[in-house]
Amino acid sequence: MSDETTYIEGEIIHMEGPTVYGENGFTKLVVVVRTRGKHPQEIPVEFVQAKAELAGDKLAVGGNVRIAYDLRGREYKGRWYPSITGYRFDIDRGQTRDEPQNAPSHANHNNGDDSADSGLPF
Repeated sequence: MSDETTYIEGEIIHMEGPTVYGENGFTKLVVVVRTRGKHPQEIPVEFVQAKAELAGDKLAVGGNVRIAYDLRGREYKGRWYPSITGYRFDIDRGQTRDEPQNAPSHANHNNGDDSADSGLPF
């Protein structure tokens, strides 16, 4: 196994939440990102707990974003459910490919809380 960070990049086309569930106040935000390239995909990425609040405050439909994520899976009643859980994001501030690599073009947001066990099946 590798410890390399994986990312999804693209335009935010839809956002749901943040929504609070249950007595314990589990919070979830879903951000749908349309990837770039020859075969664009529309990928839902979940942010949970404090990350959901932060992402909800900083991200917007129509914006370009780069999201670091964990691929997760859960078993519930004999069925398996995958999810993509975002834990950090960079907002594209309009850097073009011709600008220098070290030009500040992203705002980095990470609240430091990596616990995301919700007890939910998905």
